[in-house]
Amino acid sequence: MRIFLLILLISLLPAQTFAAPAINSAISPSARSGVVSGPITVFAVMQNYGDMTANNCRIELDVGYSGNVPISLNYQTTSPANQLIGTINQPVDIAAGAIQNFLIELTGSSAITSRDIGFDFVCDTVAAPLYPGVNSMRITISDSPLPDLIPIAVTLSADGVMRIDTAGGASAFGTAVINIGAAGDVRVRADGGEYVWPVNLLVCETDAGGNCLNPASASLDVNFAVDQTRTFSVFGFASNRLGTPFMPELARAFLRLETLGGETLAATSVAIIAPDLVPDYTPLDITAARIWAAADGSRALIIQRDGVVLHEEYWGTGGVDVAERIFSGSKSFSCALAAAAMDDGILNPDDYAWSAISAWAPGGAMPQPTQKTMIRARDLISLTSGLRGRVTPAGFPTFSNTYGLAFSAPQDLSPGQQAIYGSTGFHSFTAFFELSTGGTNDAGIVTGGTDPAAYIQTNVLDPIGSQIALWNRDINGKPDFAAGASMTARNWIKYGQLLLDDGVWDSNQVLSRSSVRKCRHYYTPALGVYGLSFWLNRPAGNTWSAVEDDVPLPANFAGQMVPSSPDDHFAALGFGNMQLHMIPSEGLVIIKYGGIGDQNIFFRELFNGAFDD
Repeated sequence: MRIFLLILLISLLPAQTFAAPAINSAISPSARSGVVSGPITVFAVMQNYGDMTANNCRIELDVGYSGNVPISLNYQTTSPANQLIGTINQPVDIAAGAIQNFLIELTGSSAITSRDIGFDFVCDTVAAPLYPGVNSMRITISDSPLPDLIPIAVTLSADGVMRIDTAGGASAFGTAVINIGAAGDVRVRADGGEYVWPVNLLVCETDAGGNCLNPASASLDVNFAVDQTRTFSVFGFASNRLGTPFMPELARAFLRLETLGGETLAATSVAIIAPDLVPDYTPLDITAARIWAAADGSRALIIQRDGVVLHEEYWGTGGVDVAERIFSGSKSFSCALAAAAMDDGILNPDDYAWSAISAWAPGGAMPQPTQKTMIRARDLISLTSGLRGRVTPAGFPTFSNTYGLAFSAPQDLSPGQQAIYGSTGFHSFTAFFELSTGGTNDAGIVTGGTDPAAYIQTNVLDPIGSQIALWNRDINGKPDFAAGASMTARNWIKYGQLLLDDGVWDSNQVLSRSSVRKCRHYYTPALGVYGLSFWLNRPAGNTWSAVEDDVPLPANFAGQMVPSSPDDHFAALGFGNMQLHMIPSEGLVIIKYGGIGDQNIFFRELFNGAFDD
C-alpha cells in the first residue's frame, strides 16, 4: 500500500520547485464501507516537495467538499511499514523532500449512502490540493453489516499508471480484493469517475494465473464470502483518433465494487495515458462551408487551424470591429471563472455550494427544499443543479436582483437527476464566486466580493489580448454570465484558442491544463452532451430524455450535437446561432455569428462528409 501511494504522489508532482513548503497527498483505497459506530480506516501519505519544512501538518475533513456529514475523524502517523507511531491527532513537521505516512480512522454516527468526502491535508502555511479519487473517498455506512472490501491495484508498469502505448491500443491493470466484512453479492465495474476519456473500460474476474474466467464486460456480479480474496483485471481500449493526456489528478480508471442496488462498497484507481494520433488533419472544404454560411445568413465567420486564420469573412451588419451580444455563449466564461479561481485557490467547483451560499446550508435562510444542501458548485454550471432554469423576467433581467432570485429559486429534483437549461445556475455560480472572495449576502443582495467579470478580464482575457466589450448587468451591477457578454468575433476566438491549447497562450500557462480539461471532460448522467458550461459532441446515450429534461436541443437531435464533426468537438452556443467551436483533434477553432438553418450542415460541408456515418 505504501508503494502504491508513493507512486501516486510522485506522479502528481509539478515540474517546478518551490522555495517554501509544498504539499501533495493521497489516500488508498478510494472507497470503503462499514457499519454505524464502527471504525473505517484508510492509509494516507503527505509529501513535502518544497524546499522548506512544512510545520504542524495535520488531517481534517474538508467541510466544503464533504458537506454536513455525520463522521468523526482521527489520524495517526505510521512508519514506512505502516506500523502506528506517534500520538493520535498530533500534528507533525515534514522536512523538505520528506514523506509522512498516516492511518486515518473514520467513524459514522448514522447511516450514509455512497457519500463523497474529502480531506484537508494542511500545514501552517500550505495545504494539499484536493483531487477527487486521489485524496477524497466515497463512503457507505450501514445499520447492518455489508461486505467490507479492500482493493489493491497494480499496473503492468508497476508505477500506478495504465499506459496504452499506441492509438487504438490496449492495456490493463490488476486488482486483488479481500472481504473482511459480511458475505454478500457485489457488482464489479470500471469507469473514469466524473470525467469521460476516450478509453473503453471492461472488467473480468481472473484466476490465479491472471486469466479471465469469462470474457471482459462492462460489469459483473459476484458473491464474496467472508475472508475471501478475489482478483480482477480492468482492460482499457483506447480510441483510434483521440488520446488521453497524462493528468493523474484527473484522468483515471476506477475499479468499483458496489451492492447490486448501486451503493458503493469499495474502489481503487490508477492513472491513464494514451497517445493522440500523429496529426493528420482532415482536408477542409472552406469554399463549400463559407458558401453555406453566407446563404444561411451568417454575419461573421472565422476558421483557424493551429492558431493560423484560414478564412475570415463578414456579411451584412457584421464586421471586424463589431461586438455582438453572444447570449448563452456567455455561459462559456463560467468555465474560465471556475478554472482561474481554482488555480488561484479561491474555490473548488467540487465543493457544496452552501459552503459559500450559506442561505442553502442546513438550517440556512433558504435551504428549502432540503435537497439544495446537496448542490455542488459544479452542478450550477452543468445544468444539473435541479434549480428552475428561468426565474428572472423574460429577456435580460436588467431590473432584477439576479442573485436573490437564484438563491430562492424552486428546486423540483435533487441535483444530478434532471438537466434544466437556463440562467439560474450560472447566476448562482457567480454569486458563489463573489461570496468565496469575501462577499456577504444580506437577504439576497451580495456585496463586498470580487466582480467576476473583472476577475476573468484580468486573469484570463488580458493575458491573451482579448476583451469583452460589454457585460449586461442586473439592478445591483452583477454581470450576467448566462447571456450578457458582447464580443467581437476576433476576441471570442482568442478565448477558444486558449481552451483548445489547454490553457496555454504564447508559451505561458494562463489556466492549468487540468482545470481546462475539467470543463470538457466532465460527465453527468443527467445529460451526457454538456460538461461544465460547454456543449460536448459525445453521444448522449440514455442520459437525454425529452420528457424529463428541460433543454432546448434541436428538433432533429438524434443523440449527438454535431454528427458531422469529430467526437472531441466542444462548443459555446448562444441564441441566434452565436457560435464558438473547438475541435482539438483537428486543431480547429471556429467562430460563426448568426444563421438560421441546421448548423450541422456547415460541418458536413467543411469536412466534406468525412465524419458522417
